This record gives sequence, C-alpha cells and structure tokens, in this order.
Amino acid sequence: MNAKKFVAVLLSVVMALSLCMTASASEIDPISLGENAILIPVEDYISTTFTPEVSGYYAFCVDNEELAMCWVDGESIFDGENFFYVMEAGETYVVEVYSLSEEEVNCVLTVEYFEEVDIDTPVALEITKLPNNTTFLSYYVENLWADNLFAGMEMKVTWDDGSVTKWAYDEESVMLGIYYLEWMIDPAGEVVITVPGVDGLSVSYKVNLLDIYPEDIIVNDDSALEIVEKSCGIDYSNLGLGDVWYYMPLSAYDRELTILFDDGSTVSAYVGDIVYGIEVSVMDNQGEVWWTKDAECLVTYTYDELMVDLEVEIVDSPVESIEILKAPTNNKLMLDEEFNMINAKGDYITTVKQFFGGMTLKVNYKDGTSKTFKDKDLQWVSYNGEDYPILDGYPLGVANGLMALMFEEFEIPGELEMVVEYMGAEDSYTLYFVEEFDEDDYQEEIPETGDQTPVIFVAVVAMLSVTALVVAKKKYF
Repeated sequence: MNAKKFVAVLLSVVMALSLCMTASASEIDPISLGENAILIPVEDYISTTFTPEVSGYYAFCVDNEELAMCWVDGESIFDGENFFYVMEAGETYVVEVYSLSEEEVNCVLTVEYFEEVDIDTPVALEITKLPNNTTFLSYYVENLWADNLFAGMEMKVTWDDGSVTKWAYDEESVMLGIYYLEWMIDPAGEVVITVPGVDGLSVSYKVNLLDIYPEDIIVNDDSALEIVEKSCGIDYSNLGLGDVWYYMPLSAYDRELTILFDDGSTVSAYVGDIVYGIEVSVMDNQGEVWWTKDAECLVTYTYDELMVDLEVEIVDSPVESIEILKAPTNNKLMLDEEFNMINAKGDYITTVKQFFGGMTLKVNYKDGTSKTFKDKDLQWVSYNGEDYPILDGYPLGVANGLMALMFEEFEIPGELEMVVEYMGAEDSYTLYFVEEFDEDDYQEEIPETGDQTPVIFVAVVAMLSVTALVVAKKKYF
C-alpha cells in the first residue's frame, strides 16, 4: 500500500463520519467485471453492487486514489501488497466509492478476477524477545488488549517455502502475513498463541499473574491545570465550525499518579504507562462543555474502572507576542508524485520535529522581559501517538499550521504561511514549495520516489479524527 493510499484510508475515517452527518449515498446500477466509469457528485459517495459469476478472489481498484477510494462489504485477504475479496458466485456484495475531493469526481473502478492468490503460510514460530509486560492482574486477563499483552515481543517465523523472517508486534500488530494471531491465557499463566487457519501451529510463554485489585487512583499534585486561553489546540473557525477552540491538554501528561491496591501496595505512573496490563489514560469533557474561562473544565484520569477528576483553568497569557527570528531549515521543499515532502538534502519530511530544526524564536512577555529560544531548547511529548514540542515547560502550538498543509490551496511553485503559536501569541514563516532546488539549496541527489509514509499528514489526520469525534458527540449526545 503506497503512502498516498495509506493517507486516503486514514482520511476516510474522518470523511465517512462527515458524510454520515451531511450526505446520503447516490445509488447507481450494478457494476461488472472490468472497467466501470464512476461519477461521484460533490461532497457525496456512490453505492452500487457487484454479483460475481464465478467464485474466487476479486480486487477492486480506483484509478485515481488521490480523488476517490473504494470500500467493499465482504471478507478480504491481504497478500502483503494488495487486498483481495473472497466472493461466491451468485452472491451480491455492496460496493461504495467515496470522494476525497471537494469537486465532482470522475474515476474508473476496475474489478479483476483471480482464480488463485499465492499466499505464504507460516509453519514454525519461535519467540526471540518477550513482551515488555509479563506481569498482569489475574481478574483482568480476559480484558487484555493485544497492545498491552504483546508490545515489544519479537518472533522468528519459518514459512512453507523455507524462508525465515523476523516478526515484531510493534511493526506488524497481530498480523502474520495474511494471517492473524489468537491467544489464550490459562490460570497458571501460560500464554498460548495460535494461528487460525494453520493447524497445529502455536507458541507459548509464561507470565506472572497477581491476585490483587486496584482500590484507588490519586493525582499527586491535584492543583488546577492551567492552560492559556486559545493556545495549544485547533481553531474550529478554520474548519467552518464556529468560534470554538479545541484544546490539547498536553500538560495533563506531566502529572504523576499513584495507584493503590488492596494488598497495600502502590504503583506510581503517568498517562500512557502500562501497569499490570492496564493502561493509565486521560480524557476530557470537551464537546460536552466547550472550554472557556467560565466553564467547568475537567480532565479525568482512569485506571480500569477507577477515575479521578482534575480541574482545568483557562487563564490569560503572560506573553505579549512572539517573533520567529530565524525560519526553520526545512522551509523550502519539493513534493514527489506520492505527495511526500522532500528537503534540499534529499530527506523525506516524516516527523513534526523536522519542521522546527534550525528555528530561533523570541518570546516577548507582558512584563517587558523577553527570551530567545533555539530548536535545541524544545522538548517533545507524545500525545495520542504523535510527538509535540514543549518550550520552557509549555506546549508550542503546531496543529493549526500543520492543518494548513492539508486544506489551504497553493500551487507549485508556491508558498504557504506556516503558523506557530505559543501561549496564545502567533507568528508565521513562509514555507516554499519548489519544482526544483536552486544550486545554493541543493546538496545531494534527490532520491527516487519511495513508499515513505507521510507522517505529517498522518499527524493531521489524527488531529482531525479527534475533531470529528468531538463534533459528532456534540451533535448527537
């Protein structure tokens, strides 16, 4: 799956939710084997059906994955590169094609038949690295998520063609080629992993089970969490959703928690830590209550069924203004045909950090003082799986700038103003997109287009997923 297709799939989560709110499917005549011309109305999607004449494997492909994506209601298998749908002759299957454009989309949906699909089968498994967590609470083992049980685990896999490969849960999740892993934990703490569809294939290891129960969760510092008004978040007005600010309460991750158990033991933890197989998490009440100075703003820490609230105060900013004295090094980029961004060194832009390397920022405070910071002064914290910068103990706002990469129109060659926000104050630098680099910019040969996942786009999709879910919650609950 190439990078653009990967991003399209992620975007579809947000777009599908939006479509459910605003549009209904346009039904068209059934499609057939071969090429089918499809016209998708503006901000809509089409629904059709396909009835195969022969049982077998079928692939559905849209000719322009930048403008549309296809979904099929059927069982699928993955050969490591493409999805194939297992279909029975005479059965009718629903097929939907979603627009990824704000304009009317003309595309061709091709349906291909395959009598057989060559799939490698695993024949032997050997655990080469145990998971990060091997101690769990006995009462909770039936509720363990794969992430909490298998994170960090690695195996050596032998296949039916004699080849041997390395499998790592952190990279493959529960998938083993086209197969997936199932598991059970017996009362003695034996974890048995099997592969459905491959008879007799299993591997096992031991874990430690504790017969204790959590009784309470405490925030060690329960003073109110202070967040500067209209900082570190998403400006909904940029999405046409009204004058509302959605905050990303990153500072909630800094509070240490204590979990108390019924045997008198305690464990100290932070959000994201896995304690005996259960993740410590945090949520907030945005959507039910839009955070303002006068609202009851709360974050809630959870461990299994235990919860503790922490008050959030929206406060005035101590910052008068910020000035970008030196733009980041990666302020001139090229786009390849997969829409990956490449700098003059030939490096793909795959992390948020690469947008801040080389930047110098001056912060002017309302008390008349100022401080100048360089990129090396930034610290980074993980929030919902993405890294965000912290400057002098407070988050640097990057969400609105990154969203502009997805939604603002610009031509090649062209430019885009990248907004940087800190404690409610904003400045911007110009991000240039070029057809080719000048001699002064160019340092190394630009690599051939690879399948580099554009992580920047993925980060934006993660933000939008949060936004879409909050909007849906506000509208329906």
